[in-house]
Amino acid sequence: MVRSGLLNSRITGGVRQILIPVLLVVFTSGVSRAADIEHVLSAMEALNARTEKIIMDAEKNSEAYDAILSKMEEAQGQSNSALAAIRAGNFGKLKSLALANVALGNQYVKEYQRFLSEVGNDSSCYRPEVIDGFNDNIAKVKTFAQRLPQIQVVSSEQDANIALMDLFGNSAYVFVVPTMFAAQTLCIVGDAEPVFEQFNAMEGDIVAGFLAQAMTEGELGDEYDEMEDIEISSLPIDDIAFTDPLVEVCVKTYAASIEATRTDELFDLLCTPPKGSAVQLNDLSHFQGISDVTFIGVSIADLSPLNTLPYLNNVVIENSQVSSLGDLSALKGSLTLLNADVEDITPLITSGLETVYVDDAADCRALSPFLTAEDVVVVFTGGNEEVIVGEDNGSGLYVVTNCTKDSVK
Repeated sequence: MVRSGLLNSRITGGVRQILIPVLLVVFTSGVSRAADIEHVLSAMEALNARTEKIIMDAEKNSEAYDAILSKMEEAQGQSNSALAAIRAGNFGKLKSLALANVALGNQYVKEYQRFLSEVGNDSSCYRPEVIDGFNDNIAKVKTFAQRLPQIQVVSSEQDANIALMDLFGNSAYVFVVPTMFAAQTLCIVGDAEPVFEQFNAMEGDIVAGFLAQAMTEGELGDEYDEMEDIEISSLPIDDIAFTDPLVEVCVKTYAASIEATRTDELFDLLCTPPKGSAVQLNDLSHFQGISDVTFIGVSIADLSPLNTLPYLNNVVIENSQVSSLGDLSALKGSLTLLNADVEDITPLITSGLETVYVDDAADCRALSPFLTAEDVVVVFTGGNEEVIVGEDNGSGLYVVTNCTKDSVK
């Protein structure tokens, strides 16, 4: 969900208008705590003021970047040619826009570090761990930007199709940079919680009032219009009875970072529990609007619960082990396995996926079922030159891997 710097400022103002008067006037026994919250709010407002232009500039870059991609899509639609789409793209401009967002991202991280030093480590808003996520995404944008010029060097329709998948699949990192920053304003509610608990847990009513006001006053952006036709249930995330405590922590932590309080407000999920943690994915069935999920450093017994998410379009499993893929026949879009150990990849052949990316596989021989399957094209990018196995019929599965063909046999 995209949130502009202006909206972020509005939300902070909404918190101040509702939260501080309640604490100072009604909760007279919590004066010192209210003073602490006032301090955090002031630091938050200062952060928003310092970074509003950074976020707005990053959003402008993303809009310009998206306009180039749209032009390429239009060229492909008119000509039914991937080569025509590649030739319609201004890759030099794409690179410069992506690198501009890298620079803006680095600027934001510096300001956020300053904010952390101002709020102090006893505040719920003290979240130094998010900096690693910021830096990781920024690094991915930079790496992708540097190789953008090479993506356009193609001479056949098949190579152009692969290049387009590479371009559109990784461009998500560019768009993430402006959206991942405006995501910390509701952390102030955590600071207020001890005071609320003294008065019969009034937090829910106050937060609900704040959200209603913020939603009324703020302009939430075009992405909400695009999701209007999604018919999914809307429940408070805090009311969900999670069966896996690690998934509960992942969901609630990430939801708080993007200011999502209800199930229909969670469109993506990043889960990075302690390395090697075993997780069950059944709890994700409560979040029917999810389109992107990323799990890093986990052990997953079964991926089949993802099959129940109708709008899921992008799955990333990184530095993880997967015991069973299960039934993925309804899963669409792409699956990225990055240094992921999957016991049996055969179910991917009958999945509804369009593309599977396999990088840094623990054992490339595990990919051998792809070589003999029908309607599967395997693109080996490892070695000195690209090797393609299989015929593209326009509707099969593409597997792109940095393994070599010889390593799979």
